[in-house]
This record gives sequence, structure tokens and C-alpha cells, in this order.
Amino acid sequence: MCESMRIPVQRKGKKTVPACTSINVDHEVEPVPTPVPTEVHQDLKILKEKSAGFFTVDLDCLTAPIEELVVRCTDTTWVQQIKESMRSQPSRPVTRIPVLCEREIPPVDFCINTMHPLLTLGGNHMVTAMKDLLIEEAGNPDYECLRQVDVEVYVGLTPREAMFVGSWHNIQCSQKPMNFQVNKKIT
Repeated sequence: MCESMRIPVQRKGKKTVPACTSINVDHEVEPVPTPVPTEVHQDLKILKEKSAGFFTVDLDCLTAPIEELVVRCTDTTWVQQIKESMRSQPSRPVTRIPVLCEREIPPVDFCINTMHPLLTLGGNHMVTAMKDLLIEEAGNPDYECLRQVDVEVYVGLTPREAMFVGSWHNIQCSQKPMNFQVNKKIT
């Protein structure tokens, strides 16, 4: 330990070197390559089989997930930031929201015209911000673009699979970083 700063130091023999000083080494330091996945994870293959496809739906068709499927609680501060961003430049979001059809049907039999409640698995902050903004700006035509949203509909997911889909969405969007508690909850 560097006593003045209580910082761990590298040890070589009995001599200590404070972490704040540079250390000369007698060899080249090479970066360690990070493996890049070349195959699709098996879980993703299974989940793709449970996807009914991509649709554009009215925002009112989306409902919050049941507690069992919540990956992380909705942060009102983050919702407010998204809402202010949308308020400054209203436009239809490009983010596709993963949703779960509550009714048990085969993916090929799903029809968007027989609208069943769709539970949001990811993108809950954005959906909440959009709904709030439409209420606050009721009657303002500039915000009508927020009424339609692109979704990927899943059917027949287990709670674990649904949480995986929501987490995957959050990782892909990477706007609000996932913390340790969220990562622990989904494993």
C-alpha cells in the first residue's frame, strides 16, 4: 500500500512502488486480444424462433410488463431526460421495442390485426417518456409522430427468456448503462 494515499501497489520482492509512479520494464508490453464471438449464441437462436416478426403498432397497445418480467425499474430522471430530448426534436423513434404477446399462440399464427395486449420487455423508459409527452402535449400535431412505434413481437417466452430479450435490448441500445444489480437479476 502506498501509505500516503492508501493505494495498492505492485510488489517486486520486498520493494514497493507507489501506484502513482511509472515503472520501467525490460520487455515489450503487448495488448491481450479480446475474443470476438463468431457464432450466434444458442439462446438467441431459440428466441428468434419465438419471434412473430416486426410490426408498427399504436403506442396505446403497449403496456408495462408484469413485475416478474421487469429487468430494471423505470428511472423517472431518465424518463424526464428522454422526454426533454423528444420535446426539443419530435420525431418517430427509430428504436424497435421488444414486446411479448400475452396470449399463447404459435409465432406464425400471430396477427397484428387481432391486437392482444403487448407487454414491453425493453425500451420502457422511452415508451413511458412518449406516453407522458403525448399527454402533456395533447392536441399538438408536432407530437403525433410519437403515436406509432416499431416493435418485435415475441410469443411463448418463459420469464427468463423475456428478461433475456429485455436485457439484450438494453445492451444494444446502451443509452442507460446496466448496473450490477440488473446484471445479477437476469443471470
